[in-house]
Amino acid sequence: NQDITNIGEQLKVETVLEGSVRKAGPRVRIVAQLISVDDGYHMWSQTYDRDLTDIFAVQDEISAAIVDALKLHLSAGEAPSAQQPVNIDAYNLYLQGRHNVRQRDPNSLEFALKQFQQAIDMDPDYSQPWAGMSLATQLLREDSYGTIPGPESDRLAQGYLDKAFALNPELGEAHAAQALLYNVQGRCEESLQSLDKALVQLPAEGILYTWQSFCLNSLGKYDAAREAVNRGFEVDPLHRSVRVNWIQQQVDDRKFDRIRKSVAEGTREYYIAEFFIAGAEGRRADQHRLMEEADKVQGRELNAFYRDLVRFLWLGETDLPVGTFPTHFEDVFAAARAPDVAASALLELDSQALSREQLHILAIALVALDRCGDLLPKLAGMNFEQLDQFGDLDDGDSDFGLGSYYAHCLRETGETARAEQLAQKLLAYFDRAVANGLPIRSWDDLRAHLLVILNRGDEAVASLREVYEHNALTPVRVAAFSRLFAGSLKENTDFRQLCQEMEATMNVERAKLGMPATTLAELL
Repeated sequence: NQDITNIGEQLKVETVLEGSVRKAGPRVRIVAQLISVDDGYHMWSQTYDRDLTDIFAVQDEISAAIVDALKLHLSAGEAPSAQQPVNIDAYNLYLQGRHNVRQRDPNSLEFALKQFQQAIDMDPDYSQPWAGMSLATQLLREDSYGTIPGPESDRLAQGYLDKAFALNPELGEAHAAQALLYNVQGRCEESLQSLDKALVQLPAEGILYTWQSFCLNSLGKYDAAREAVNRGFEVDPLHRSVRVNWIQQQVDDRKFDRIRKSVAEGTREYYIAEFFIAGAEGRRADQHRLMEEADKVQGRELNAFYRDLVRFLWLGETDLPVGTFPTHFEDVFAAARAPDVAASALLELDSQALSREQLHILAIALVALDRCGDLLPKLAGMNFEQLDQFGDLDDGDSDFGLGSYYAHCLRETGETARAEQLAQKLLAYFDRAVANGLPIRSWDDLRAHLLVILNRGDEAVASLREVYEHNALTPVRVAAFSRLFAGSLKENTDFRQLCQEMEATMNVERAKLGMPATTLAELL
């Protein structure tokens, strides 16, 4: 019930289409009208009474009438053509499932799977729900919103896509889901090609531009990735994931006023925006309070996730219950805290069958146990010393992260020259990424680790301090760095001073919430 002028300003459009849909038995009445934002003039209106046997044909008829009313010319010079008729109940279930996918929380995604399956049961030849099954399955991976192991998720998702493509080789939703699957498999060139095909059919799906940005980040094209995020927000500003990625980008640029003008107070996006802003300013207690308030106002699971995340990463509450975070996130931390358990479980498996996520966990565990000699053979097949492309620096499971462990272990086993050569290559890759727009919140201890391998301890501490002074270095990360990589750096006066400052900052924020003081050493 917002004023049309306000809606036009929020969406940055000159005209607004509004209307209603009423259903009575097998009949539907659709009323549509176009309104000019500037003066409220009704440019066009029409009422459609139709049977529900072919809803796509009705949609296409309305679309063509609106195009004609706006006097636009489609690039193909033709009106939209109707899709294959489907069971109307299956269509409704598909729409509901798609809505639940956009919510991006585990319960909604599980519900979406059931709705897509129900649609398929009603109409097995309806291609869109098959693509929906693939997308929801991918989002329920253990390193995303769910608990499905990566290889199992990939297998299921591709099977659903094979069915969707068999029914409709040009289906935009299938090309979109295929692009996301290629992305998580590290096949970014193929992912971008699939996204191009998807955007031909779905040019207003903003999330596709967000996925483009993921791939461009993986290729080190951070400026192009930023453009993709902005484009997604332009075409689909109300998609939750699109908005969140855009908000994070604006926070990186410290455009706080612009963000606040784009969200309405009390909405979910308002709390997320203020959460990100508070984080950029180092106000961790305020982040916690914001999510507590959001829980009371909205009772959403995502708010609890953000609250627990700040408790864990920034406030040192590392004893949260199992199941608080996605499985992979918890497994990474467990590998640093109980490396013997993690290592023994993974070493029993065939190294060729280990996923990238599992290799990352194994690397943490073996380095923590000072067993670099056991890790090098597990990673040797990845040929880091011959690579020039190391993936997204913001992804802990990328080739960059694993390559850093490999260089570390080369040094620890006496292969100093090889270690330094690889570390230099990784450092140059990192510096190019920064020059191309990698935000400092993504630096963590990555650069410092390479500098330690190169025996440039003072520069390593300076790099850590730079990230800390930008409120982007977490106490948990420093505790892990100190345990895994610091070595002789632990005797460095500047490093010890930095750890003391970080500990003090953490405890100041803890005190604001009534939490007792703790130490970095107690976090692991």
